[in-house]
Amino acid sequence: MIARYPGYFLITTIALVLLCGAMPPYGQKKLQLETLRQGVKAWNKWMKQNPGKEVDFFRADLRGAKLNGANLSGVRLEGANLRTADLRKANLNKADLRGAHLEGANLCGADLSEADLSSAELRGASLKEINLQGARLEGVELLRADLSEADLSEVVLQGANLKEADLRMADLRKADLRGADLRGADLRGARLEEADLSRASLSEAQLRGADLRGAQMEEANARGADLSEAVLSEADLTGADLSGVDLSKATLEGTNLSKVTLNDACLFKADLQKAMNLSHGQLILVKTLIGAQLEAELKRRLKNEAPHLLD
Repeated sequence: MIARYPGYFLITTIALVLLCGAMPPYGQKKLQLETLRQGVKAWNKWMKQNPGKEVDFFRADLRGAKLNGANLSGVRLEGANLRTADLRKANLNKADLRGAHLEGANLCGADLSEADLSSAELRGASLKEINLQGARLEGVELLRADLSEADLSEVVLQGANLKEADLRMADLRKADLRGADLRGADLRGARLEEADLSRASLSEAQLRGADLRGAQMEEANARGADLSEAVLSEADLTGADLSGVDLSKATLEGTNLSKVTLNDACLFKADLQKAMNLSHGQLILVKTLIGAQLEAELKRRLKNEAPHLLD
């Protein structure tokens, strides 16, 4: 039939669309891509006219696309090529970006809340002021990424590479950072309340003034990190390595310091008065305790055995 009448398939397809409102999946994807390539205005209009319509851009080639302000909420972009794309202030809420290529993309101010970015490539991407609240980022490469002032609350970054990343003033409340590599990262002024940093690598990280109240930091490696003026109240640091850490003027009220290594740590004017499981054996190995607030018994023993630490 098809061989005898070449136009049969085309006529049948058109008839299906007219009668059933249906189009083969490939045809839908092609039409949607064509609409997107007409520009953000045309695309957003189509999205508004087709609420709840499934959009599948699986492995689509969108390199360098101008998508700033585009509504891509819930869109499947798994494995898509978005290298150097302009996605500033784009709405990617609940989008599927698993394994997507976003190298060099501009995502400043974009909304990726609850998006799935597992195994996505983000090297060189601009991520300033991005909203990643509740997003999944397992195994994501974020080496030296600019995430300053980003909303990363409740984000899953387990095992992620955030080495030397810029996370100044970032919101990481209740974030899952278990086993994450944060070596040399800049977390000054970051909000990390109730974040899980268990077994995370924080050596040489900048955490001055960071809020770590209630954070889980069991067995974290923070050797040489700057935690001056940080708030660690009620945090659990069991088994953490804080060798050479600067804890000047840090607040450790109710902090669990069980089995914490404090060798050569600076505790100048640190508030240790209500710290939990802090022993004389730990304090005898620190660099200085000048001006630190300590429980009376610990202070008395140190005055007798290591007065140089207090003067």
